[in-house]
Amino acid sequence: MQPIEKIEFLLKKYSRNYHFYLKNHITGEEIELGVKKRYPICSCFKLAVLMAFFESIESEEYLFEEVTIRPEEFSPGGGVINFLDTKVKFTYYQLAQMMMAFSDSTATDIIMNRLSIETINKKISALLSESDLKQNLADMIKDFNNQHKGLKSKEDLLNVEFNPVSYTNAIDLERLIRASWSWES
Repeated sequence: MQPIEKIEFLLKKYSRNYHFYLKNHITGEEIELGVKKRYPICSCFKLAVLMAFFESIESEEYLFEEVTIRPEEFSPGGGVINFLDTKVKFTYYQLAQMMMAFSDSTATDIIMNRLSIETINKKISALLSESDLKQNLADMIKDFNNQHKGLKSKEDLLNVEFNPVSYTNAIDLERLIRASWSWES
């Protein structure tokens, strides 16, 4: 079995809704499996947030400006900040590190609030033709949970359609990765 056939076998075996895209940038060969449609953008947009964050820096002081985050501001998503139980102080530089190294949702949402969704969406729309960001991670998670209330098993989750407000697809994700790889501030 060829490597792409193995990938396709695993995708079919363990998922029902998937879109896989791979592009060889040396030969130009493209491989696409599954169905191209709107998928939740989830944490994928953090590369665009990071690029917009660095573009917004006017001085070094901006990086080391401290922000206090109270527990009620913690995002329901993943990361390390949610394990804390008191207010915490971080610099924007530290938040950017946590956003990328630990996929921290609270750090991401704090940076997004500083930049604005509009600023980040300008970066996304400049790089990606079929993606859109309308909300922060906390709201994405709330929407997902609300649309999936009453599901009893993983099987139920595999069979339900999710209608994301903020969305992307595999081809746009490849574009974002390529853009971030060669990006210079």
